[in-house]
Amino acid sequence: MIYDERYRDQVFWDVPHGPDYASLKRKLIDLAMNGQNRITPPAGKDSKTIGIGALAALVLAVLAGVITHFVTGAGIGAAVVGFIVFFLAGTVTALIVARNRLLVRPKLMTQEVNAMCVGYSITGNDGHINRTPVFKYTYAGREYLAYDGIYSNRGRLPEIDSTVTIKVDPEDPAEFIWSDNNQKTFVFAAVICAVMILTEIAMIVIILSDKGLMGS
Repeated sequence: MIYDERYRDQVFWDVPHGPDYASLKRKLIDLAMNGQNRITPPAGKDSKTIGIGALAALVLAVLAGVITHFVTGAGIGAAVVGFIVFFLAGTVTALIVARNRLLVRPKLMTQEVNAMCVGYSITGNDGHINRTPVFKYTYAGREYLAYDGIYSNRGRLPEIDSTVTIKVDPEDPAEFIWSDNNQKTFVFAAVICAVMILTEIAMIVIILSDKGLMGS
């Protein structure tokens, strides 16, 4: 997506010798205390999916709790089922996002472009600093300053002022993939989500079949 240094909850770092974490923490604290001139980043497809998923999780949790209560007459069991359903819906949402990152987006990113890493967008709180590279590149005669918005404190990022090959979406050149390694996070997330979904469904089945908890 298009990058703007005024985006909220982040600072821009472009010093080639590497981040000074003490300085970054001070900047992030100052930003939290005084961010009147900051603007809100545009909502991406994944953030919209997460928003819809959060609303769906809340609605489904309430419905599951109410239905369980009327069917079984047990308030505790209804609360537990509602709680699990909330996390189940959230896990399904996370799996959808991981699928989008792993399967949908890569099929759209078909054009290779040489891009320069001009710096890092950095965010964090409670002592945790996360980074994502910001690239400058030209596609179809237009210059872009963009980033993928995937922050992490793990993995090696391209060096500032270095040139790397990225793949952009010809229909929306501000959307891109910059590294195959960048996708490994979502492979791990997809596997974890699948395991969690099976576990959460099993928990619901066990609770509903437990007459001691649910009442007779």
